[in-house]
Amino acid sequence: MMNRSKPGFNVARQILIRLIEHDSFGQAKAAAYSLILFFFPLLLFLVTVLVVTDALTVLAPQLIQVLSRIVPPDTMSLITDYISAMAASEPTQLLVGAFAVMVWTGSGMMMSFMASLDRAYRVPSSHSLVKQRLVAIGLVFLVGIPLVLLALLTIFGSLLERFIAAQLSLTLPWFWTLARWGVVLMATMVMIAIIYYVGPHRRQTWRRVLPGAGLATALWMLATLGFSAYVNRFGEYDVLYGSLGAGIVLLIWMYLSTLVVLIGGEFNAVLEATTNDGA
Repeated sequence: MMNRSKPGFNVARQILIRLIEHDSFGQAKAAAYSLILFFFPLLLFLVTVLVVTDALTVLAPQLIQVLSRIVPPDTMSLITDYISAMAASEPTQLLVGAFAVMVWTGSGMMMSFMASLDRAYRVPSSHSLVKQRLVAIGLVFLVGIPLVLLALLTIFGSLLERFIAAQLSLTLPWFWTLARWGVVLMATMVMIAIIYYVGPHRRQTWRRVLPGAGLATALWMLATLGFSAYVNRFGEYDVLYGSLGAGIVLLIWMYLSTLVVLIGGEFNAVLEATTNDGA
């Protein structure tokens, strides 16, 4: 009776049980650790590319603008200081090294996601470690495609916004705010859906992965907004951790971000099991 009258509660309960059984909270820690090790080499690589192409002055503000819509506001000073320091040091000699570290740490994060998805679907992984690493590296590049498109849309979107404002004398700040959030959420959903589609050691369909990707994206937005509001109002991480405060905030946000990806994967697995039982 409870299963029929409260299906949403029952699904949430099953997801929580699975998260505990599959040690998803521990896996999220591992993924977040890999993510923060991936994040700064990624920034270094992007800054180096901008330096080499002589586009740093034009595109660095756009890069910071993209990041400001994703990460908690309190961490932006840490990120902008890092970008400024890397740009001032002319790190062209670090291009290959930054790329290699970025790919390796990013693939480590993807391997954490892949292991969690295999547990969610209760399928054994018969791939060797080498093949798992290669698949994970491929995932890094696949997930990078919508990330690059997000950056390009942000750049050209800003140019379009200024053009319309100049030609029609219309600023429409509310419209552009909604459009920016829409682009960010769509890119996030596509990246998560790619992880769900490629990650587990089983055949997937887009129809089966999209519900979890949508849920994970919604949870990510709520977690980002909620955590940012908490930090702005109550958080005093600089008192607790001193100069490491911004880094701790960034790490906690990354943990929440990786955790919602695992929650969405478990949701897809529960939804599929429920559908099969009903059939």
